Amino acid sequence: MKKLIQLIASIFIVISMTACSGKQPTNDTSTKTTETKQLLDLSGKWIQEIKKDEGYVAAEIRKDGQIGVFIILKNDEIPWTYWVGTYDAPKDSKDEYKWTSKNTYTGNGLMASNDKEKEFTYKDGKISFSYTIQGKTVTINLVRGDWDTKNIPSDAFSSSQDAKHTSENKQSTESTQNDFQPLEIRDYGWYLSNGKYLYYYVKIYNPNKNIAVRYPSFKLQARSSDGSLLGMNDQTLSIIYPEQEFIYGSQAFSVDDVPASVEFTRMDVKDRNRVNIKLLGSYEPLQVINTAVRSDKILGEVYNPNSDTYNSAMVVAICRDESGNFVKVGTDFISDVQAKSNTAFSMYAYDTSSFYSVEYYAYQW
Repeated sequence: MKKLIQLIASIFIVISMTACSGKQPTNDTSTKTTETKQLLDLSGKWIQEIKKDEGYVAAEIRKDGQIGVFIILKNDEIPWTYWVGTYDAPKDSKDEYKWTSKNTYTGNGLMASNDKEKEFTYKDGKISFSYTIQGKTVTINLVRGDWDTKNIPSDAFSSSQDAKHTSENKQSTESTQNDFQPLEIRDYGWYLSNGKYLYYYVKIYNPNKNIAVRYPSFKLQARSSDGSLLGMNDQTLSIIYPEQEFIYGSQAFSVDDVPASVEFTRMDVKDRNRVNIKLLGSYEPLQVINTAVRSDKILGEVYNPNSDTYNSAMVVAICRDESGNFVKVGTDFISDVQAKSNTAFSMYAYDTSSFYSVEYYAYQW
């Protein structure tokens, strides 16, 4: 969740960097020339007219009739796909041009536009289009400029020369979405600390065989004996891979009465957060090893068996007493989880003598 918020904030800064500029000086139209004007050619690389260290918007217009617009963020190697659509090349030499691009993107980019069409305008050496994020719409101006296109996601562009293939891809994507099975809440538990702080854990399962779910969410509500709400909380997780579980635990909120019931409800998964596992590559679950329960803390290490290094990971410890009752949840977030390596974690815990067993889980975050 923190990562998603940071991502949106970074993109908001990038797309907000617009400038009010007048028309660029034009040549004296009274000067006669015998040169034959060439057809206006907009193909090539374009970058945001005004950019800062946080990043910038970039585009590539291909001669095969496609335009791709991407967001380049600092410290992110892979550009974020915003728009991939049709490009209708100008058929004359006029220095102004406008076309309506039809969305052809079949990938699962988190920041990809859901619009069916987008209008692009070329004037005074700039390509302009509108961008909306968090309810704010701004105009993005692009000028010709070089940028590294080799890291464009492989699923961004589809060949405009093979309409049948594109259509089949879309049908496959639609079929995948139609076959999607909802996430399942398989288990949960809660307790009160100091008589008023509600702690919980929840186990969510992804029953799909080929679809991973990004940013799955659930709602937690505590009610009194008369049915009135004592507190509520929405929580978003990172990713649940196909046929795997995600166990999460934390403090929820404070209550002024002992809840008569605590309810967990899964929230619907948006289409853009359903990702075919083929697009993600191989992944093995993180492993919690070398654990120890000390007098005032729980320690251990997370082993990352994958070839990728993760910016962060979450570790959760579910503690039970001798009767199997849920008595404590501990959570720690660790950073720079190196590939094929161990990363240490530590979480505070009191009265550890009451812990008969501890279950450990770790997930990329």
